[in-house]
Amino acid sequence: MIEFSFLCDNEKNVIGFEVSGHSGSAQKGYDLVCASVTTLVQTTVSALKDELGLVLQIKKGESGYLKCIIEDSCTVEIRDKVNFLFKTLEIGLGYLTKAGKDQSAIIYDFKKI
Repeated sequence: MIEFSFLCDNEKNVIGFEVSGHSGSAQKGYDLVCASVTTLVQTTVSALKDELGLVLQIKKGESGYLKCIIEDSCTVEIRDKVNFLFKTLEIGLGYLTKAGKDQSAIIYDFKKI
């Protein structure tokens, strides 16, 4: 199972995410759910860093673990773009959850940090 948490600040702004696990829907190298989540996550990280120029704290580990937190404070304009990226990520995860044979392969939530 892939566990995904959007990380929120006191104002309920999403400031990052944490993901870990594997879907187990196919053997390693053939798991389309894991590959899709990886693509969504890496695209979001690249957009935050390369397109918006934000400084990110990234921590990687075993079993698909990745934690990404925005270290910069955001202007209103940048915050709107960040919100759009995180909403797009949420929509993508939602589609994967609904489309999979095993709909419990991905769970996601929102956590205050």
